[in-house]
Amino acid sequence: MLQVRVPKYKRLVLSQPILGAFREVNQKTAFGKTPAARIGFHNDGFLAGPSHGGTWPEPPRFGNPGNPEYDYMTREGAYLPVDGELFWSDLGFDGKAAGGKGVDGLNAAIHLREHHYASFSLAHSYSEREGKAYSIDRWLGDPVDPKALREARMPIPDGYFEDGLGRPVIRTQFEYIQDHLGYRLELQRASFPSRIRPGDEFLVKIELVNRGFSTLHNPRPVYLTLIGLDGKVWEQVMAGVDPRTWQPFKPGDDQYRPLLHTLTLKAGLPAKIRAGWHQIGLWMPDASPPLRFDPRYAVRVANRDVVWWTDSDGRHGINVLGTLEVAE
Repeated sequence: MLQVRVPKYKRLVLSQPILGAFREVNQKTAFGKTPAARIGFHNDGFLAGPSHGGTWPEPPRFGNPGNPEYDYMTREGAYLPVDGELFWSDLGFDGKAAGGKGVDGLNAAIHLREHHYASFSLAHSYSEREGKAYSIDRWLGDPVDPKALREARMPIPDGYFEDGLGRPVIRTQFEYIQDHLGYRLELQRASFPSRIRPGDEFLVKIELVNRGFSTLHNPRPVYLTLIGLDGKVWEQVMAGVDPRTWQPFKPGDDQYRPLLHTLTLKAGLPAKIRAGWHQIGLWMPDASPPLRFDPRYAVRVANRDVVWWTDSDGRHGINVLGTLEVAE
């Protein structure tokens, strides 16, 4: 895919008579092979003043909701890869929110959520690259306030402000942004029988939420798996499931209410499967055959209590949902 700095340039170029290829991307036209569906956005002046360094120079709203050009990117950003970066440290600011010290982390997160950012550059306003501390360094040290997140209707994962023993922990603004760029899938519940026989049909239901800023942008298969005690994996593709549709909230919903994504599968167990206990899992590998069994490219849910399974050769990358018994 390509990305453009100024959103309206995409529309203007594709609307030229010689091309006639502009159609605003929406739920029906997303993820196709048309030019519009293959061009995302890169805001090269993220929060560098009201216009974001010239990304949205249109008064009076500039880089804020209410500017038609800003709202255009809000609509399309739900279906396209969006990236960006801060300006150099001597040019990056977002007004009073940062107290004259660059870009405020919470304000940044709100804008990142608004436009569904999948990634963000560390090239500017960061001492590792520029030599002096500025915006990103501030994010690394400043805590994010759970109350402020709730007031802004920002996503808060289950147990995010607790450690594994349920004790309160502090999260920095940098951690929060890092953990929510792109997608962040969380398993809510999974139901399946505790005991089945070879050859029987059984029903599995899995519910997920996406706490991230964006959805997935590349197609990938989704499998239900059974992992035997011998490490052998039985897999069944979940037909008709497209992770690219797993939006964090319904595009256009100004309340940002999280969506619940439900996956169901009625599967038939092979007659020759070995009896005994099996782990049941959700496997979401990369769609590319050379990467299929590489766990680095498989999707892992964010729940801390979900086991991540790989075989003895370090292959697969399966989210374990629980165990069931295959009866003799």
